[in-house]
Amino acid sequence: NDEPVFIVPEVFCSRWLAGMKIVRYYLNRLGVLGIFPRVNDDEFKLSFSPLFVGESDFFLPQYNGKINLEYVRNLKMEPRKLNLTYIGKGGLYVDDPKVFRDSVLMTRSWPETRDEYIHLLENTNFVFSYDVLTAVLMESVLLGAIPVILCFKPFSREEMLDSGVGFPFYEIVKGEYRPQVDFVEFCRKRMAYIEKLDEIDRSFEFRVSGLISCVRSWL
Repeated sequence: NDEPVFIVPEVFCSRWLAGMKIVRYYLNRLGVLGIFPRVNDDEFKLSFSPLFVGESDFFLPQYNGKINLEYVRNLKMEPRKLNLTYIGKGGLYVDDPKVFRDSVLMTRSWPETRDEYIHLLENTNFVFSYDVLTAVLMESVLLGAIPVILCFKPFSREEMLDSGVGFPFYEIVKGEYRPQVDFVEFCRKRMAYIEKLDEIDRSFEFRVSGLISCVRSWL
C-alpha cells in the first residue's frame, strides 16, 4: 500500500490534514499546553504514556533524557541539604505558586547550562514540583534528588498512581514539614526506574517495528 501516512504531535492542527491518514502521537494530554486541535476519530492514536489518551492504538514510550544511564547507575548516593522548587506547567493550574519553604527556585532559564543543571540536581535532596509530569522530575530521580509533588493537575493523584509512570514520587501530608521518605526504599525504586528506562531505550527500535506493523494493519 503506497498511501502516505503522516505522524503528527497531539497539538498539531491544520486544514491540510483533511482526508489524510494520520497517526497522532500524544506526547501530552490534549489541552495541557492550551491548544485544542480538532481530532478525527478515524486517526490512529499513538501514545507516549497511558496518561495522555484513554484508549490508544499503540504505546510508544521513549527515553529522551540527555543523562547517561550508566553514569547515574554508579552515582554515589550521599546525604544532601539543598532543596529546590520547580513550577513549570504547574503555573497553569495553581494561582500564584510559592517557593516551598527552605528551598531555592529552579526555572527553565536557571541553571543556565546543562552541566550546572546536572551539578545542581546531584546536590539536591528534595525537588518540590508544581509540575507533575516533567523531564525535570525524571532527571531529578536519575541524579538522586527526591521528587515531591505539590500539584497533580491536569491529572489526578489516582491516575498518577495507576499509570505506572515509573519514577518514585512523594507528597506532603498535612501538618508535615517534610515528606516521610525511607531513603533506602527510594534508592531501590530509583535503581528500578533506571533499569526501566534502559529497557525502554534498548527496545525502542523493536517497538517501532511493532508500530509499523500495527499501522499497516490499521490501513
